[in-house]
Amino acid sequence: MALTPKRKKFCMEYVKNADMYDAAIKAGYSEATAKKAAEKIMQNIEVRAYIAELLQSEKGGTTANEDEVLGYLSSVMRGKEKDEVLSWIGGGVQDVTEIDVSAKDRLKAAELLGKRYNLFKDKVEVNGVTKIVFSGEGDLNE
Repeated sequence: MALTPKRKKFCMEYVKNADMYDAAIKAGYSEATAKKAAEKIMQNIEVRAYIAELLQSEKGGTTANEDEVLGYLSSVMRGKEKDEVLSWIGGGVQDVTEIDVSAKDRLKAAELLGKRYNLFKDKVEVNGVTKIVFSGEGDLNE
């Protein structure tokens, strides 16, 4: 069974903002019935498959994936990326010159990579069971 135009519109709106209620309203459902309609629509297997298809096509197009972002940050940190600056030549003409990325930008890239790989610890994480012993006057069982 094919999706109705209204359900397709719901799916496209849901992919944009991940808000079922808002997607239902933008798809043409009334504010009074939007919440219930959205919950029912999201239970439909075809709707979920269409949403997954939309999300996948979005990722393949303009959204950078993790490897792409990490690769770019690594190349900036290593100084392999260039920055462009405009310089005034005169007569209403500007020239584009490539320069090395600044130390500040390289440091920021290194910081972002460090955060990704948990290289910096602002707090200590404790996992497991720890026995706590209170010392002081009196016994807690008294």
